Amino acid sequence: MRKTLRLLLVCFMSLFCGTMMAGEVTFTAGTDGTGNSTAGNQTLTKDGITLSVSNGILNGSNYRIYKNHTLTISSTVGNITKIEFTCTASG
Repeated sequence: MRKTLRLLLVCFMSLFCGTMMAGEVTFTAGTDGTGNSTAGNQTLTKDGITLSVSNGILNGSNYRIYKNHTLTISSTVGNITKIEFTCTASG
């Protein structure tokens, strides 16, 4: 009986831990955006992750954060463990 209960407990713990996998959210300029191309305080939310900029642009074609202004990234669905930026510049 004890072995069965232990095995059952291990199975439930494995099932519980397996459901707590990390998700990945990708914001893509040109696809995800506010539609507002005027610099100002803007917010963009996708899958529980929120990007907020002070005096920046998060429109559909590009994301711009200007010098001496703030980008805040927050989550309502869990802890953020990694943030990765892929940037391009011309000129």
